Parts: sequence; C-alpha cells; structure tokens
Amino acid sequence: MRLKDIKKYKILCMMHKNQFGDKKKPVSAEYNGIYKALKLINKNTFFLETHVNKKTIYENNLKIISSVRKIKPDIIFCHQSSYEIYCETYKIIKKICNPILINWCSDDSWRYDQHSYLISKNFDYLVTTYNYAHKKNLRNNINSILANWGCPDHWIEKKKLKNINMMLLLLAIHIWEEEI
Repeated sequence: MRLKDIKKYKILCMMHKNQFGDKKKPVSAEYNGIYKALKLINKNTFFLETHVNKKTIYENNLKIISSVRKIKPDIIFCHQSSYEIYCETYKIIKKICNPILINWCSDDSWRYDQHSYLISKNFDYLVTTYNYAHKKNLRNNINSILANWGCPDHWIEKKKLKNINMMLLLLAIHIWEEEI
C-alpha cells in the first residue's frame, strides 16, 4: 500500500466527533486530525460516530456492522477511546471485507496497560505517541507505529497555517507505508 495509491481505497474513520462523544464538548483532535485530513486527500473517506449516546453500546455495534457491510472499506482508522466497540464486532468486520484495522491510541502515558494493550489484538496496527508503549508493542509482536500529536488548526494563526494536520497525517502514512 503506497501513499500515491491512497485515492484507490475506501477508508472508514470510526471515532467520536466530539471529545469523549459529548456534543457539548469541542470537536475532537482525532476527528480534525484524522478524518478531516483523510477526507481532503480521498473523497472515498467515510465517518462513523461511535458514541451515539441515545443508543446502547449493542445498538451502536450493530450500526457499525451495518455500515461496514454497506461501505466495505479497505482501511478502517479507529479511535477507540473506551470499550464502545466489542471485540466480536471487529471479528465480524474482518469477515465482511477484511480491512486493515488501525487504532490511534491516545493517552498511552497513563492507560496503556489498562486499555491499549487489552484492545491490541483487534487491530492490525496501533499508533501511539509514547515511545515506551511503542517498544512494548514491538516486544509483544504488535504492529506499532510511533507518531506524534498533530496541531489543531485553531492553535495557530490562520495566516501561518499550511495545513499542519495534513502534513502530519502524510508523515504518519509514509511511516506506515514503510511498516506494511
């Protein structure tokens, strides 16, 4: 899989739009830095909200499965922030269309052992910003990509902005190409 071919793939971003899935909170860094940046370079990028608070986790998982059946993505970028997606759902997704499953693991500094490590078996790749988590992943035969946090557009004067999120995403994809 090469960056120049990224437009050939259907990409599904499964994450929350707002921080912690709370519509009263700002739009999440993951939505801005992953989904919006991918959408700029690939019109076949789709978004699926994983935190629909009016529904049960079970109903949300059924919606995920239904969406995957419809879209049949080649790549799924996730940000599983809690336990909102069942491990059985990932197994069903793999059977439907066998996409590459990638999870952005935020907050590994304080919850790697309680979260990222536990969900790692569901993914083909984990992306972390913490070197020690990356090294643990590699020791445990988990495909790991060491990245860094992007810079949300609103943190920079618009005059100076040259789409930093896009540059960081392209860098991550380039690193990912070397890994795959």
